[in-house]
This record gives sequence, C-alpha cells and structure tokens, in this order.
Amino acid sequence: MPLEQILNIIACNILILFGVYSLLMPRKVAETAHVTPDDAIGTAEIRISFGGLSLMTGVVPYIFNEPVVYQAVGVIYLGALLTRLVTVAVDRPKLERSFMTTGLFELAIGLILLLR
Repeated sequence: MPLEQILNIIACNILILFGVYSLLMPRKVAETAHVTPDDAIGTAEIRISFGGLSLMTGVVPYIFNEPVVYQAVGVIYLGALLTRLVTVAVDRPKLERSFMTTGLFELAIGLILLLR
C-alpha cells in the first residue's frame, strides 16, 4: 500500500475519532475551543459543528474512495486554517496553545489529504 494511502487512512481515522469524541464529550471540546455552550442548543451546536462535521469528513472519503474526495476534505481543512490565520489579523485572539495546536492539526490533515 502506498504511503499516501496509509496517511489518508490515518488522517480520516483521526477525523472520525475526533468526531466521535466531540459527539460524546461536547463540553470538553467546547472548553478547549473556548466556546461556551450555555444551554441545550449550545451543546447541540457543538455536537453538530465539531462532532458531526468531523465524523463525516472522515467517513465520506471512505464511502466514495476517490482521490478527489480525499483532496476536497484536505481543502476544507486548509480553508479552516486560512480562516484561523485571518482571525489572527482581524480578531487578534490570544495565541494560546490550544489555538495553535488546532491550527497545526488543520494544516497536517489538510496537507495529508490534499497531496496525493
């Protein structure tokens, strides 16, 4: 099996695991992301935005098993990183460890899935 396939599998499995973790532990994810789910709707939004989307971006490439689908997910994560970089200039968030780690996660997943 080529290295790119192995890396794609690892990246998708990480997305799936993060998605499941976010579905099961939305308050922990919210805390790490500095988001406050004040009520049931807030908690649901964390499950949806972090859990459901991460889970499906990890599962869908397996379903279609086409290089372009893996690449599309890679572009999505690089788009999240680009948005994160824009927020540094616009919102000027404190560059805490969790903020930077999430950016590195987006970069790694994005590049792994984009570069085939």
